Amino acid sequence: MAADGLCPTCTRVVTFAINELPRDYVDLSVALAHGVIGMTDLVSATKDLPTPLRINVAAVAAEMVRIATVFAEPVAELLHIDWDTQKMDHARPGWTLQRATRLLGHHVSVLLALRNVDLQVWADNGWDFDYGSTDGIDGALALLSLHHASRGILGLTKLTHELPRNAPCPACGGQLVRENGASEVHCVRCPVAFPEEEYRRLALVIISDRRLKEQQSGVA
Repeated sequence: MAADGLCPTCTRVVTFAINELPRDYVDLSVALAHGVIGMTDLVSATKDLPTPLRINVAAVAAEMVRIATVFAEPVAELLHIDWDTQKMDHARPGWTLQRATRLLGHHVSVLLALRNVDLQVWADNGWDFDYGSTDGIDGALALLSLHHASRGILGLTKLTHELPRNAPCPACGGQLVRENGASEVHCVRCPVAFPEEEYRRLALVIISDRRLKEQQSGVA
């Protein structure tokens, strides 16, 4: 959990992603209906997507609606805005997502200030749900991740390579990646980016520092 909040730049990135989710949902729905990924028909004897891919697309779309509505309800309550949860549960998912993201996108500061939000999470057995407690920052980052996930599924993002996790983003601790063929490294969580050579120097410093601390702790 990012307890210290988000910087202004990260907040703008999150706000943009939240506002893009309804469009992402429509694009995913089109992909499900027409068997189109990255604007190119899949090579098969049918227009249907392969079953594993259909499940993945449907899961991301459904998770967008679920996460957005979970956090829209407490935001609406704090702002004294009418939010009929029962009505939302029975409405069309796309309409529900549009209303939820419009509310969240206009009141991101309220979203980020939320604490102790009940959220269903997968149980350890992988089949059932348990209730966990989270906050608005984690909710915002989850919506950002879903935006990136939908773009990736639809082939609207470039192939990326994850870089070693023992040298994370120096600004937020997130995963650093490099797009295929690119010379720049960037973080998936915040807008930090720098040349790959600078990343190599940074990684060397971080790893050397950790090894030194491990050696010192071993001697102690």
